[in-house]
Amino acid sequence: MVVALALARSGLRHRRGLLGLSLVLTLGIGAALASLEAARRTERAYPAYLRQSEVGELVVNPSFITARAEEIISSTPGVRTHASHSFLIATPDDGKPRTQSEVDSADSNAITLIASSDGRYVRQDRPVVHEGRMIRSGAEAFVTVETAEALELTVGDKLPLAFWAPSYQVPGVSDPSGLVEPLGRTSVELVGIGVFADEVLEDKLYPRRRVLVTPEVASRFDCTLNAPPPDDPRSLAELKDVVVPPGCALAYRYFSLRVDGGAAGARVVAKTLSDRFAEENENLPAALREADIGYLLIPSFTSEVRRDLDRSLEPAVRALQLFGGAAAATTIVVVLLAAFRMARRSEPDARSWFQLGATRAQRTAAILIPLMLAGAVGLAGSVAAGWGLSGIGPVASARSVEPDGRLGLSGPILLVVLAACGVCLAAGLSFAAAGAAKWRKPPTPAGSLRRPSPFARVGGPSLSVGLRAALLGSGAKTLLTASVAAVMAVLATVVFTTSLTSFAGSSKRFGWPYDAAVMVGFGYGGADEAAITKTLDRPEVQAWGMAFMAVDSSINGRPVPFVGARAHFNDLPLPVIEGVLPVADDEIALGALTADSLGLSVGDKAVLSTPYGKRQAAISGLVVLPSLGPFLADRVSLGTGALLSEQFVEKVLSDGERAGGMPPGALADAAKSLVGIDLRDGVDSGQFLKEIDSELVTWDVNGFRPIVYADPVRPAPVADVAAMRAVPVGLAGLFALAMVIALGVGITAATRARRRELAILRALGCLGRQLRASVRWHAVSVVGIGVVVGLPLGVALGRSTYQGFARGLGFFPEPVVSPWWTIGVVVAAFGMGLLASAGTARHAARTASAEALRHE
Repeated sequence: MVVALALARSGLRHRRGLLGLSLVLTLGIGAALASLEAARRTERAYPAYLRQSEVGELVVNPSFITARAEEIISSTPGVRTHASHSFLIATPDDGKPRTQSEVDSADSNAITLIASSDGRYVRQDRPVVHEGRMIRSGAEAFVTVETAEALELTVGDKLPLAFWAPSYQVPGVSDPSGLVEPLGRTSVELVGIGVFADEVLEDKLYPRRRVLVTPEVASRFDCTLNAPPPDDPRSLAELKDVVVPPGCALAYRYFSLRVDGGAAGARVVAKTLSDRFAEENENLPAALREADIGYLLIPSFTSEVRRDLDRSLEPAVRALQLFGGAAAATTIVVVLLAAFRMARRSEPDARSWFQLGATRAQRTAAILIPLMLAGAVGLAGSVAAGWGLSGIGPVASARSVEPDGRLGLSGPILLVVLAACGVCLAAGLSFAAAGAAKWRKPPTPAGSLRRPSPFARVGGPSLSVGLRAALLGSGAKTLLTASVAAVMAVLATVVFTTSLTSFAGSSKRFGWPYDAAVMVGFGYGGADEAAITKTLDRPEVQAWGMAFMAVDSSINGRPVPFVGARAHFNDLPLPVIEGVLPVADDEIALGALTADSLGLSVGDKAVLSTPYGKRQAAISGLVVLPSLGPFLADRVSLGTGALLSEQFVEKVLSDGERAGGMPPGALADAAKSLVGIDLRDGVDSGQFLKEIDSELVTWDVNGFRPIVYADPVRPAPVADVAAMRAVPVGLAGLFALAMVIALGVGITAATRARRRELAILRALGCLGRQLRASVRWHAVSVVGIGVVVGLPLGVALGRSTYQGFARGLGFFPEPVVSPWWTIGVVVAAFGMGLLASAGTARHAARTASAEALRHE
């Protein structure tokens, strides 16, 4: 070993090459570690948060908030514990008198004020605190990030609050046109800003401006409604004072349940609650039942929120994993290439050591030690680089549950990546050192020029020599393989990213074929078709259509949210993946993921259950659905959910009216929620909505102000793709720098390996510029072959990866191969080759004559 160490000292004279190896490993593997760590954190951030914050598996809204509703919830088999919060009607102002319609409107200053008397958000369902702290006692408030941004609030600010009596507790009783006074006024101190468990997923469909206040602030405005006895004969107006206690600002109360059996248990509990609530409705007075006031389960499953978030984050996770794996593999290949070249440079020393009596093991160790030292330094540097970059994760929506971006690398990532890279490096370097240490007969000095070359007559001497070095020179195959791998990895990433960007930029492709849209009644219905028709009878409007959403629906017994087509809805058709849009009264279409989970395909039959009854339907097609659903309820999106034909909806609603003894149109007239609008070319959607703003309040039969959308409502996966674009771009830049260095090291090693050939060429009369040109041709040839072979392979890999991703999210896969991006990658590759060879070309031209004289 002493002899090997002594001999290894001579190998350390190649310090520049060894430093290059270390630097390539540091940057390339460091970028890979950071990318894989970001993917791991992104994938695990939300599940970890759910465990740490003790988030309930099921959240339910019984609609009619009575003591009996809570009794039913708490006594249902499978419910272990429950915690609740009240949704109170409040405005962030001084409480100036206004009309009831203005109180109920969802204007730009609207907030959702919530409070819990039993510890929700403190002991269960704890939110993520981004700034400040959680509420404790006294007049304190905690708000969401969206609320803080909308109202320009910071921790420590005072927030005025006015509490109001909501009119829609007992519809049709209050006069929405008269001025009303607030139930009370107060002021709270903002002590924290953060995100709630069900707000992690990107959502622009409804405002999420929540303000959580302490029980002390809300207690005098909170209440529980009273359920009159079933035989109470009084009218709805007479029952108002019995049902609603005085001074009550309660709109709804939500119960978060911890249940036995996890996600599956939550489904069982929800079904049991739905059945028990339906039975309890029979014990309500006739006046309430006729006004459709009663218990209606509106469930939200944490497992579905997690599922939707996982699907939303999948492109980000997959892109980061793809990049990390490609960066690590390509870096190792390139480093081993350079190491083989450096080992070959030690062959003359190995022959001298052989003549001095060194054994082959000693010669191998002498060559291997400097290379292993460089590799160890590079891997250690990559850990430091990966640790420094690890704060980029998690990305996209998952960032909200881990906002600080802590530094650190997880043990599994380090173990797998370093072990794999270490084993590959050790094996490759050992093989290179063993090959270089093997005794070989010294080559004939001019032997390299005696062999006829197929490139001897290709172009001038510079081109022919460069081509020969690229294709037949020492280690040429390894260098070409590395070039192909690098180009393939970059092109695959570009095709995948470009396809995602194109998809995210085309609203029709993700199920939003509307220039503008309006949501009435927070998705629960109540749109006035006559008023809407009157408003939209304008020359700017090309076409418009209406849709309806409902809660508590299922297909073949499994919960599935749906969108029901109403008037003119098919005039703005949704994208079809397979089959056709439903039109008959027994036809529906499904999202691709829903169809797959139910085991259904086009042409199959299924039974659809809704709150209005059951009906058998044929699956006419698979469609891409818009991101739609009632407020705080499950919704359809991309590949999940169902689309009901207009005739199917009419049939279900009319059957429900007959079954409930209601007059014709009682359900159908109100079952309209979304209005999609197609404007003529050149009409600005924002300006159009401003022009019809004063008429929008007439669109809701209850007088509430609808929510307007001047821009497409992007599904969460689309929003997450847009949110994380900068991360792979930054990592790709670091990887590109590593490849520039690696290519420079490889070209340098290859040029040094043929320095004798270059020296003889110089002695035979080649000019310095010709030698420089030969080195540049060498680099350009390597890059060119990498482009020719790697480009189609990279495009194929990127397309197949994107198609698999698209099918996984349930939309039609349309890979995009941008000619401009492809040209940009090709130009950049050649530019990198020329840049990497610049220093080596100058050195080769400057030292070739001296080498020739020395060897002579």
